[in-house]
Amino acid sequence: ELPDIVCFPKVELEKKNGHKDEARIVDFTPEIAELLEQRIELRGWLTPDFSPMTSPPNDWEDGTRGPYNLDELAFRCALVRNMRPPQKVAIDAAIADGSMFEALDALNFLQKVPLSINKYVLEAVLWAREDPERHENIEGFPALRDRGVTQEYPKDASQYGREELAAISRNIKHMKKRKDTVKSNLVTFEDDIREALGLLDVEQYYLPYNFDTRSRIYHLSKFGHHRHDPIRGMVQFKNGSPVTKDNVHHLKYKAANTWGNAASSTDDRKTDKLPMHERWAWADDNMELLLLCGEDFTDPRAFAHWSKAASAHQHLAACRELYNYHCFGEGYICRLPI
Repeated sequence: ELPDIVCFPKVELEKKNGHKDEARIVDFTPEIAELLEQRIELRGWLTPDFSPMTSPPNDWEDGTRGPYNLDELAFRCALVRNMRPPQKVAIDAAIADGSMFEALDALNFLQKVPLSINKYVLEAVLWAREDPERHENIEGFPALRDRGVTQEYPKDASQYGREELAAISRNIKHMKKRKDTVKSNLVTFEDDIREALGLLDVEQYYLPYNFDTRSRIYHLSKFGHHRHDPIRGMVQFKNGSPVTKDNVHHLKYKAANTWGNAASSTDDRKTDKLPMHERWAWADDNMELLLLCGEDFTDPRAFAHWSKAASAHQHLAACRELYNYHCFGEGYICRLPI
């Protein structure tokens, strides 16, 4: 359907940093941009991306039909993404002679692992989304607000040294990149939230997988553990294992690994690079704070800690499991990926 209004694109002139030349930037007028956003959103509902499945994915067998139940989706899936014709010939031959059986068997096994949504992390993400002062202070949280380009390249560059000018250019480039990503982040992040809320209502879900050209495994769905930290933190197993005094150290390793910052004010070694026994000790030394994060992510002292973790939401998930073990004791069923 064609737009029912006609708008000409606007042309802006922009000078490149440190150059006299002007670049012509062609952009849509606000009216046509808004109309296109509405049409794109509507089309997104009519043409959904690959999503997680609520039933076990079908096996990859001959490599021609993907794991989805609907033929319209299944035949859109490639066993190997972005493969070139010579590689396709080799893969078809390997499937035919059975030499690729083990790889397919591993892929089929992984995509049948049932998963669930970590409700505590999802609640933290929803809480942070409400206030820019919150989510802009969380490591790994996608940029959702355009703060504008706060710095301009100096008109008289002779007053600055080479390193200063380079730093100014990097900052301007960073702010422009942020501005460009905010709109797409707003759309994809809301899609992620809707997906997570929908999956929260099902007993379990599954992530269909395929290979890349180097034999690495990736989930086909947009939602999954290969995404940014808030989404990774929401992914947990459906079936858990009991935590005991003999294996609780794995939770402590997870907390230290996801903190990933300096071990202390006097030890600048990153906690995810420490020897294993020192990661365990770090968690013990900070256990009171970790338990507070697992009890209430909104607590000011807790938020000041977990929001600065290198993998903030995965760290929060680990804190929650430590807190649950602290409350329920031996035999608590943990579903955290470690």
